[in-house]
Amino acid sequence: METATKLNKRQELGARSRTAILDAALQLMSESGYDGASVAKIAQTSGLPASSIYWHFGSKAGILAAVMERGAEAFFATTQEVTEPATKGLSPLELLRARFQQARRSAEEHPEFLRLLFLLILANPSDEATVAILKRVNDRGRAQLHEQIREAFADQGDVAATRIADQLTVTALTFFNGAFLTVETNPEVPLSALIDAMAEIVVRLAPTA
Repeated sequence: METATKLNKRQELGARSRTAILDAALQLMSESGYDGASVAKIAQTSGLPASSIYWHFGSKAGILAAVMERGAEAFFATTQEVTEPATKGLSPLELLRARFQQARRSAEEHPEFLRLLFLLILANPSDEATVAILKRVNDRGRAQLHEQIREAFADQGDVAATRIADQLTVTALTFFNGAFLTVETNPEVPLSALIDAMAEIVVRLAPTA
């Protein structure tokens, strides 16, 4: 019984160390990009030795993968928090506003994750591991938007709703990314208003049967 207690304590300390490393890495990478966040800086910011960082993640690329995967899980989990009863009976515009505004709240709760995502995309990385991470995150965002748009037009039938989502997902994703970047450079611009406009544009562009 005593051994199990000691093991649990070690696991708890290990989890805290891992979280501290990821928090420090996310902060540094979102401020300075992947290249600007050295293992030495991550160690200094987290208060943990470099040996601990390598023990947990193996390499700087391993840290990036863990940062992005954790950030994606938190971001996309928050975007799905609109419950079904709250959206039942809404028009396509009302439903898309509800879904998109939830994504907006997620963006405001996890801005460092999105900043890092955009920094990495703009850096045009060549290493396969980073490219694969970015593709997974981007694909997940597109799939979620596609499902939200398809759901909004479900009353037109599955074939028509899917066709609408196929045509408008990239437009919606482009608008959302642009809205976030606009507010990052112009904090006085309300993100909520841009997101409502995004929903209106998607509905207006939706082809009629």
